[in-house]
Amino acid sequence: MNVIYPTVAGATTHQIPANQQIVRVINHYKRLSLAQLQHGAFRTKHDSQSEDYTFIVKIKVQDSVLCSGALLAPRLVISSGSCLSGVPSSQVQILTSLGTTHPVANIEWPRSCRELYLITLGTAAAGQPIGLCSQAPKLFGNATMLMTSSDLSYFGLRHSQVVSNRECKMTFLQDETVYITPNMLCLRNSQNPEKCVTEQGDALLVDRRLCGLNVYGSRCRANAPNADLYIDLAKHRTLLTQFIQKLRD
Repeated sequence: MNVIYPTVAGATTHQIPANQQIVRVINHYKRLSLAQLQHGAFRTKHDSQSEDYTFIVKIKVQDSVLCSGALLAPRLVISSGSCLSGVPSSQVQILTSLGTTHPVANIEWPRSCRELYLITLGTAAAGQPIGLCSQAPKLFGNATMLMTSSDLSYFGLRHSQVVSNRECKMTFLQDETVYITPNMLCLRNSQNPEKCVTEQGDALLVDRRLCGLNVYGSRCRANAPNADLYIDLAKHRTLLTQFIQKLRD
């Protein structure tokens, strides 16, 4: 495990096996139909307003789902910089919660934020884009880790807390492919490895705003203070806002 500014980010992908489903891994869960996703029909125990998770996407290379992403604009997806290293855009497709698949026109890896990929779609996605946090969650502040199955038929919410990067250093200590930078947040995961199902590109939400994206997925061990690394998107709000505006012009 390295704690430096990376020049090249890379990590072994972590995804939910195709023959498994998300069950009992979160504070609450529910299977959603496409109609429910389209109309935001699911209500959480902690929020009386309808939720809309159609901003969630999966990133596919040929027939394999590699990681998650988030729709920031109808033609803009962001994901973890460790997800698509070296993969040409011609081999990438975006699967949405509404069952549509979109070709990728371009993939950018910004110099100012090597933890992120900016993926421009060839056609506009029908999902509802998610807004960005204006400021990062504070240390020991609450946030929600959002997880989804590879086919987007199941989702999970884990209510968590921002902790010191020291906990992430302990979690990733034996992984030499991991880089921890000041652009990252550390969030507590479960002490039960079977419940650690986060993957690269999974969303971190605060008050229905996107505050982070999972960088490497989980590396959980039994009875350990497990934690996940997330890109702090509030630090890149200007970059992302400018990119969205460029797509509109």
